[in-house]
Amino acid sequence: MGFDKLSPEANQFATRLIRRKARQLAGRHGFSRSDRQDLEQELMLQLLRRLVDYRADQGTIFAFITTVIERQAATLVRRQTAQMRDPRRVATSLNVTIEDGEGGCIEMAATITESEAQGRHGAAFLSHAEQVDRTVDIAAVLDQLPPELRTLCDELQSTCATAAARNLGISRSELYQRIARLRLHFTAANLREYR
Repeated sequence: MGFDKLSPEANQFATRLIRRKARQLAGRHGFSRSDRQDLEQELMLQLLRRLVDYRADQGTIFAFITTVIERQAATLVRRQTAQMRDPRRVATSLNVTIEDGEGGCIEMAATITESEAQGRHGAAFLSHAEQVDRTVDIAAVLDQLPPELRTLCDELQSTCATAAARNLGISRSELYQRIARLRLHFTAANLREYR
């Protein structure tokens, strides 16, 4: 079954849904705004391929179209974000030596200004003394935590929340309750900005 076999209403529905979904994805999840037409074509192609699987006795054509488009959009997002995480995409190390423009060489990392580094990390630059103070303050709070919260802190330093819950053998709702308790400890110690 192709688009020519669809009713005009179903054809119009599919076209509108595909355009809307492509607009939602364009500019997000690693797609650029200029990818919109490519996304439309990819969604359209998948729908055309899957129309042969439609069975009227299992649901409406509108539900089928929506399911195919939503699943394909999710697949495209997963594929795109996986490509973004691919370590082979890293183009250049900051340890590479480059020409400095004056006939000499300099390590690329030395070309990044302090304000650029602050903007990149979204935090203000801390002096060495401020870093030491922060470390001491955080260590004091960590030393006073109950064992399950201390274990949670250790776990969250190296993994995401979902993996931490799995590794600790607790539900995600329990994990988020513990994280809320952690925040209370930091807030009580006037260290809210470190939580």
